[in-house]
Amino acid sequence: MFKKHDFRGMEFKFQPIPTDFFNSDTHAPFENCIECDIDLIETQSEYLVEKSVRRLMGTDAVEVLFEYAICMGCAQHIREKMSTESRERIDQHIMNRARPQVHDLIDDQLKTCFLSGNDIDQVSEYVVHAHCKGDQLVHSVYPYAIDHAQLEEIAELLSAKSRDEMDGFIERHFMGPPEFAELFSKGKYVLI
Repeated sequence: MFKKHDFRGMEFKFQPIPTDFFNSDTHAPFENCIECDIDLIETQSEYLVEKSVRRLMGTDAVEVLFEYAICMGCAQHIREKMSTESRERIDQHIMNRARPQVHDLIDDQLKTCFLSGNDIDQVSEYVVHAHCKGDQLVHSVYPYAIDHAQLEEIAELLSAKSRDEMDGFIERHFMGPPEFAELFSKGKYVLI
């Protein structure tokens, strides 16, 4: 199932990208970076996948609220546009709360929130993140899930400058029906 590779001087496990991290419209791995449109598979680029998910309470069903893949270069560029203050606050918050778990089974790794330890099956909204390279998932502390309450706490750490940057990213890529405006106005900022 896993192939071990030396990657950036460290040994990581790689495996084909699980369907949970596929584009929900195409039912295949994401092909392009949302920012620069580079072909992620053909170029064997490193990238992140983020999916925001809402659980339909009382059922096992979930709906994807938004999703995207972003190459590491663009993710880094967006992160650098955030204020130093915001980056430092978020980094400190994550360092203080992170509960990394590396399991052989991806599903086990996504059962609890990376920051709170809360059972993801018990929350109504959460995000999942994966680190990929081409058509492979890089298995490390990624993939992980973060519950909505933790995202709200992180949103509170953003400076006005950083909120403007995140709002710009959202406006470029996710504005559409009126319910999207409501979705993003409640502090559900994209976490990069």
